[in-house]
Amino acid sequence: MPDLVRTWTFLEAYYKAVGRYPEAGYVEAVAEPVTPSGSVLPLGGNMFLYHKVLTGGAHLSVVWCGEGRAPVILPEQVLDSVD
Repeated sequence: MPDLVRTWTFLEAYYKAVGRYPEAGYVEAVAEPVTPSGSVLPLGGNMFLYHKVLTGGAHLSVVWCGEGRAPVILPEQVLDSVD
């Protein structure tokens, strides 16, 4: 199931960044659990993916164009409620 969730969050992030769905090769690369959580995966050209499993098993995917540095992700905070 984690592979499905990782792939789904990638599809959402890619679509929001580019405005279209990715090529099948990108999806297949993301579906393979070979990239450790918290690392940057080059997608080709100047596109990159950052994926991390957060506390509680939630998945975060960020897709961007530009330099291949990992994005700055602020420390996780657990909230009891949102006002």
